[in-house]
Amino acid sequence: MQVAVLLSPGVTAFEALGPYGVFRRVPGARVRLVADAPGRIPTQGSSVALLADSVMEEYPAPDVVVVPGGIGIRRLVEDERALAWVAGAHESSEWTTAVSTGSVLLAAAGVLEGDATTHWLATELLEEQGAHAVAERVVRSGKVLTAEGAAAAVEMALDVVARMVDPSTALRIREELDVDELGPM
Repeated sequence: MQVAVLLSPGVTAFEALGPYGVFRRVPGARVRLVADAPGRIPTQGSSVALLADSVMEEYPAPDVVVVPGGIGIRRLVEDERALAWVAGAHESSEWTTAVSTGSVLLAAAGVLEGDATTHWLATELLEEQGAHAVAERVVRSGKVLTAEGAAAAVEMALDVVARMVDPSTALRIREELDVDELGPM
């Protein structure tokens, strides 16, 4: 399983690292933090930076696409290179996912049809991109999963693992992460 997590300046750190922490525990998975250029990516609201290890074009066809949110999404919605990568990666992915405002980028790239969730402050922005916003923790629309925010990011990633690998692997990872507040799988 190849997973690409898209980073951009202003990304919300946990929205990237939550799914990263889940997918890196899947046996044989290769998880890459991708961006427009390798290197340090400043996160939203802190002095923490994430390290992009690859250029997004080096991973044109991941099995799983993860688009975390953050204030950087507003810039990406107008970035033709990022929009093209998301659209192209979605064509061959098994699952395309977004956390919080990351769903706005999916909608802008034309890969989000139907219902989606996002951070409650970005509901109008999501609908401006043509998606139908619903207030739920995790929403599935075809092969697209969206999570309303950082708190639901791990739940969403575990859902993908349960579907792509098996439920027992997802449960093992959940237990390793000691995430009791997620409720039943």
